[in-house]
Amino acid sequence: MDLDFIIHKFQSLAELPGIRAHQEVSPMNRPLSYNEIDTRDYRESSVMFFLYEKGGEPHTVVIERNTYDGVHSGQIGLPGGKIEDFDETIFQTALREANEEIGVQPDVVGEIRRLSTVFIPVSHFIVNPFVSVLNQNDPIFIPDPREVSQVIEIPIAEILKDVNIQKTSIRTSGGFILKEVPFFAIQDQTIWGATALIFNEVRHILLS
Repeated sequence: MDLDFIIHKFQSLAELPGIRAHQEVSPMNRPLSYNEIDTRDYRESSVMFFLYEKGGEPHTVVIERNTYDGVHSGQIGLPGGKIEDFDETIFQTALREANEEIGVQPDVVGEIRRLSTVFIPVSHFIVNPFVSVLNQNDPIFIPDPREVSQVIEIPIAEILKDVNIQKTSIRTSGGFILKEVPFFAIQDQTIWGATALIFNEVRHILLS
């Protein structure tokens, strides 16, 4: 599956799999839609699912967040963050955050399409994911040490493997134990929660 084929799959898609894909990797009893959540006190955010070639193979990139006093401390996530008043669009938010977090220059980013909205009840965020292409091969990422512990580059082929979707128990930042939580086990990382939901929608689209 080469990069041009992957881009075409996203561009030609008539309907997003959305909740159907999200449910497969969602922690138990996690609300998934506007109909299940009172979002009046939620904040908007956006993230980037980048596509690019590394060593001739399609990849995406995630970050491990630094440890801090917050619910997403140390977690694996896509580049992105909350919308600020000076952002003209939610896509611009994701561009700005990707530049700040891992040094991606906006002029090499080409928007492909928006994916289904993801809700994060524990931190009261509405997440708007975008698929974009990096118009450069083998990009060099520059992590911001204030926010990013490490940059992790993931072959798209790893997201598509059934064997990489597993379940585990996870201790949250609040000390709660979540049991039988689905996650993507890739490169010794536990990719769960909102990022897993986005990964699984990508997986559904590319395998359809």
